[in-house]
Parts: sequence; C-alpha cells; structure tokens
Amino acid sequence: MFHFVQRAKYMLVFCFLISAFGITRQLLKTKSRHREYNDVDAQFLLRPIAPAYISIPALPVAGLVYRIAVGGALTSKGTDIVHPDGVRALPLFWQLLPSFCRTASVGYEYHFYFGYDRSDPMANETVLSAIDESFRISVRSHCSPLNISIGRLNLIRCEHDSKPAWAQNDAMMAAYLDGMDFFYRLNDDTRPDVGRWTETFIGALANFSPPFVGVVGPSCSMEPPGVMSHDFVHRTHIDVFGFYYPRRFTDWFADNWITNIYGPTRSIRFANVTVRHTDPMGRRYRVREYELLQITLQLARKHADLIRRYIDAKFLPNTSTKHKLTGQRVISMSLYGSKPRYVFGVIRNAQLMPIIYPMWRLRVYYHPKSASSYDHRHLYVADNVLESLRSLGVELVSVTDEILLRDPSMWRYLVLDDHRNVEYALIRNADARITAREARLVDEWLSADLDHTLHCIRDHPTQGIAPLMGGLWGGKGKNIEYAMKRNMKSLIYDYLGTDRKQVQYFNAPNSFLVKIWTETLDKAYCHDSVTCQLWNSSYPAKRLPEEHEVYVGQKFDAFYDGVTVLNITYFESPECIHDSVMDIR
Repeated sequence: MFHFVQRAKYMLVFCFLISAFGITRQLLKTKSRHREYNDVDAQFLLRPIAPAYISIPALPVAGLVYRIAVGGALTSKGTDIVHPDGVRALPLFWQLLPSFCRTASVGYEYHFYFGYDRSDPMANETVLSAIDESFRISVRSHCSPLNISIGRLNLIRCEHDSKPAWAQNDAMMAAYLDGMDFFYRLNDDTRPDVGRWTETFIGALANFSPPFVGVVGPSCSMEPPGVMSHDFVHRTHIDVFGFYYPRRFTDWFADNWITNIYGPTRSIRFANVTVRHTDPMGRRYRVREYELLQITLQLARKHADLIRRYIDAKFLPNTSTKHKLTGQRVISMSLYGSKPRYVFGVIRNAQLMPIIYPMWRLRVYYHPKSASSYDHRHLYVADNVLESLRSLGVELVSVTDEILLRDPSMWRYLVLDDHRNVEYALIRNADARITAREARLVDEWLSADLDHTLHCIRDHPTQGIAPLMGGLWGGKGKNIEYAMKRNMKSLIYDYLGTDRKQVQYFNAPNSFLVKIWTETLDKAYCHDSVTCQLWNSSYPAKRLPEEHEVYVGQKFDAFYDGVTVLNITYFESPECIHDSVMDIR
C-alpha cells in the first residue's frame, strides 16, 4: 500500500511537470512576432512575469493633481495624410481619443505625446497644424463635456525612421522633461474599455514597497498573456534607467523588456482593466526579430540589478560614516546649448548621483537666457531641462561674465573657488557617465592621504597623452589656490585674454591644465591604468572583474550608447599597458 501511494505521488508530480512544460511552450508560441524559444530562455522569460490578473483597490489621491503623459508612436502609414480629409483618418481621432475620454477620470491632467518619423509625410507644418486642430476639435467633442482635463498635443519629430520603440521612447523622454508624473504608453489605435483605470494604476504603483518602483498595465486580448503590451509607470522608471525603453529595441520586444525587469513583485497586469488593440490599418511597422530574445534577457538581468541598487540608495538608511566628517563634496559640470548628448548626459548623471555618489552633490554651471545677448543664443539651455535638473537635486549656478562665456567648458572649474561651501570638487564631462569604478578610485584617493591636493584619473589610452584631462581631475580647491597663488577665475581670465575678438572654444585646453599640473604634481594622487609611471605621482588603478570593458570618462550619446571605440585587448592588462617607468615633470 505504501509503495502504491508513493508511486501515485510520483505520477502526479510527473503529470504536473508535463502540464507546466506544455503551458510554457504554449505561452511562448503566441502571435507571429514571438518565435518558439528554447527551454532555458523560457525559464528566465516566465519567471519574472507578474502574477497576472490581480485586482487591488484603487487609492484616493486627495488634494493632488497628477499629470499623466499618454502616448507613444504616431504614423500616417495607411492614410492619405496630405489629402484635406486625410488627418481625420488617423486612428488617434476615431479610435483612441473617443474611448480614452469615456474612461479617463476627473481630477487628473492628461497630456498627449507622440513621436513621428522624420520621413513621414506628416512632417511638414501644414499637416502638423491640421493634426493639432483636429486634436482640439476631438477634445472639445469627446472630453470637455465629461470635464476631462486634456492638455495640448505634443508631436515630437524623431531623427530616425520605422523604429516605433525609439519613437515611443523619444515621446516619453519629452514628457519627462516637461515634468509629467506618470506615463501611459498606448498605441494610437488602442481603445480603452474600462473606466477608473487611472485610480487603479496609480493606487497599484503606490502600494509597491517602496512606492512607485514598478510597472502596471491593462489586459489586451490581442497580445500574448505573458507580455505587458501597454504599460503605466511613474517617472521613477526613467530616474532608474535614464530612458523609457532601451535603444536596443527598435520595434517590439520593448514590452518584453519592461515586463521582465521588475519581476513578479513589482509588475501587475489587471484583468478588470482592458484595452483593445484595434489595428485597423494593419501592421504598419516591420518587426526585426534577430536575437531580440537574447538581448531582452541580457538587459533584463542587468537592469534588474540597477533597480536593486536604486532602491538601496534611495530608500534604505545610509549607515556608512566613511568620509562623512571631512567637508562638502561637489561634482561640477558645464551645460550649454541643446545637443541631446549633453542635455541627457547631465540628466543621467544627476539620476545616478544617489547610486554612485550618495555623499556628493552635483553642480551644473549654465548661462541664463535672461542675461544672454543675441551673440550667446547658442548657449541657451531649455527651461524644462533646468527644471528637471532642479527636481533631481542639482545645484544650478548661472554664469554671465562676458570673458567666461568665451569658453563654457571652463565654467565647471569655478567650483574650486567656492571654499565656503565646497572642500572637495571633481570636474567631469557632461557626456561622460559617473560609474562605480570611478567612485571607488575617488574613495581610494580620499582614504590614502587627505593632504593630497589634486586627484586625476587616466583609464584609457586616449587619456594618457596629457597629465590632466579636462573632465577627469579635481581636488581641494583651497589647496589648489594656495599652490597656484591665485584663484581659478583669475587664472581663466588670463588664459582667455581680454580681447573680445579672441572668441574660441578650447574643450579642456591642455596648456591651462598643464600649468595647474606643474604647480600641484608634488601633492597629486593620480590613478593611472594606462601609462603606469609615465607621469609623476601615479598610482595603480586595479580593475575588478565586474569592471571589464568599463573605463572612467567614457563618452556616451543621448541614449547611453558609448561613442568611443574600445581596444578590448587593452583591458586584458590588469593595471597598465606600458612597463617603462619615466619621471616626467
């Protein structure tokens, strides 16, 4: 009898495993854009998916008016957009907006953001004006009678074509800069079916621990049951990752990524909140499926760790006392103009500060519009960019001096004159990213000997050509002034000269930095992984296993893609690539 019972138990377990295996394979076969994955892929893909179809009570949001960005990608494919009546054929006006207004809630502000291709026929002023007017008419017809607050339509021209995930990201990043609180990524041909989704989604995000770190969304019958095809997040999502969707995904599979990164405890798809993806124009984008699953899994693992580090930095008490009593610390950058590479670079560094440098502050020097003459209009920074930086805790310092305006890259050096508020300062580039490796090297400098006046880093062959690189040095401002016998502003004045005709941009001028190096090298502490002892006062910069293919000061574009070509063989050397020892002063 005992053996019979045991055999029955084994049979039940076996049947359960077979059933689970069948369900797994069935989930991964859904829809043509999902190929059949192998079992190893399936184990990781299914494990983090939220316990689907869970309903929780909505939370009241008393006394607050949340601003919600709604949107994604917009295309005119399938319509005759240049025809006088072509604009009204866009699904946005006869699919999304009418149903959206019926299901939205009073007491919230909804703002629409859509990215469109640069080659789309709608990319001309006449068509864009017609779209804007049709949007206003549709809002007055469908939303105003229900007291639903709808802001203006924001159309974002993208510098790419046929990449809907990129367009969705561009639209949401524009909304982030405008200070939106929540983001609801929908298609222009989506039809929400159920009301009070706003309260439900915000309430669910607020119930996460810590709050607002996660993703929620509706159910859609046309999409795979294991994928959140329409997602709703707090702006914390962009604070954590620096983007809405990774640039690695050009079309679909971005929804796979956002489904996987938060894991089962931070993602909910509601059965009682449904939408319909009507797809009246048919498939309007070509799907690129090459190696997308592997990319999804790799990024999900990497970004899940970033979530953990963000939570640890923002919500767990910092019990570390290391260096707490040694004065104020500031990382200094210059920001000028509107190039996304620098704008989003500074914003990303501000987002990373609590994770990488919790004991430091970020200070950004800029030129205010109110003080600008027409000659300096190229230095303007958009107001929404400055406001975004303020919301991230960045100290903004305006620069109006006519001499200093000749080379904005030198504004960041002025932090070394602020002895009252700053003891230690690091000079960094806006288009580089602060990293854990960099912070570890800075901590080594602070721990080694507090009498070291200057710190610098050389971590790539291109950084070994000079003793100091413009965005990889810093130190104790008071001590540097003592060594130079003058403050930084007067040194910059002398360097730039007083002739207004000598307007030029030097981009971290070596002659200026060599002068500083010459007067401070005896009290310098420079981490050097590339030239060893080529320059005086150099110390090893050992590379940890997890720092493979990472170097301090690497430049990035606006989308966190590295722009410097690496020689991978360089990283095989643990500390430096030159064995010769030279003492060059």
